[in-house]
Amino acid sequence: MIGLIYQLAFASVAMAGEQIAFSMGLGFASMIDPQTGAQSPVITQFLSILLILVFLSIEGHHVLLQQLVASYKALPIELRFDSKVYLDIVRSAGLVFSVAILFAMPIIVALLCTNLLLGLLTRVAPQMNIFSVGFPITILVGLALLLILVPSLSDALSGLIELAATMTRRLILGEA
Repeated sequence: MIGLIYQLAFASVAMAGEQIAFSMGLGFASMIDPQTGAQSPVITQFLSILLILVFLSIEGHHVLLQQLVASYKALPIELRFDSKVYLDIVRSAGLVFSVAILFAMPIIVALLCTNLLLGLLTRVAPQMNIFSVGFPITILVGLALLLILVPSLSDALSGLIELAATMTRRLILGEA
């Protein structure tokens, strides 16, 4: 269950990357994801690598191993069916969507405004080819926003890892 919670944290970043990539128009630029073996957009790969680097830099792997050892001390290996624990796991799975939307929302809103502006320009100047002008502008705006948001994104990713650590600590200790 500890691994599942951390995997959910990583999945939320992957979901945010997919949303950003599709709103930028880079949904077709896919690579094979080594974690899942499936194809994922390039922006998702970038955010996943950034999360892994943040995870290692704040020594998340040490926290994960410490929590694993503490779980064997607190909960010896036995078959237990506690509905409260499973309900907490389901609630943490719900965080995937909310965290992914929180990460992706600034870029998605900015790209929506860019697309609305391009639609207005197309309406004003119908001879302008929207595909030849709009597509590069959308990609350029998305990449510029991603570049601007990377410093604050690393702080948000470390907060996500701390949230996963707090959730697993609550799971191990059985706190509400």
